[in-house]
Amino acid sequence: MGVGSKAPIFEGDLYSARALQDPYPAYRRLRDLGPAVWMPKRKMWAISRFEDVRIALRAADVLVSGKGVAANKFMNRQVAPITLTSDGEIHDRRRNVLIQPVMPTPLKASRARLEDEAERKIAALATGETFDAMSKFASHLPVTVVAELVGLNEAGRARMLDWAAATFNALGAMNLRGVISLPKMMRAATFSGSVQAPSFQAAGPHGFSRRPTGRSFRSRKQKPW
Repeated sequence: MGVGSKAPIFEGDLYSARALQDPYPAYRRLRDLGPAVWMPKRKMWAISRFEDVRIALRAADVLVSGKGVAANKFMNRQVAPITLTSDGEIHDRRRNVLIQPVMPTPLKASRARLEDEAERKIAALATGETFDAMSKFASHLPVTVVAELVGLNEAGRARMLDWAAATFNALGAMNLRGVISLPKMMRAATFSGSVQAPSFQAAGPHGFSRRPTGRSFRSRKQKPW
């Protein structure tokens, strides 16, 4: 995709230490500049307005993922045959396996447990002291109940946020942060190959019951990254 002479340009770097620590001024600047903004430092387009992002996500036949979704060439050359980097019918089939545990019916069966976990966490944090909402509160349910719903065992749940951060770094700019994160991302990818997709039966003591389907989220014969 070429860059027209009238294309809005963002001279900043979304992957700089400063932007990662406080990205909101950069996000506002991108939204103010236009629906699609060229970032010359990364040779990438940025789409940041809500409606434009929604349109882009629905244009799967134009904005493909199969050629890579990273902000660096190294990772895009290592495209793995996973949901994130697939398109069309293959993507739909893989996505349908992944989303089953968090569809309305399984979540409805787990509602009581989710509410109980949230209330206990709020009670523990409501001491009058300030706290970081993302690290202390928002991450609690994904690491506990949701991670269990999608089939992660205790070892996977313990490392989930660390692996997620490493994946973000490796898919971003291949700077020192990205290079250091590669081994962790590879370990996460290797682990994910052993995760079995859960299926759901009648509600158990925690509001849901799982049994393995035997379907791995990706083939173990495929390279992990």
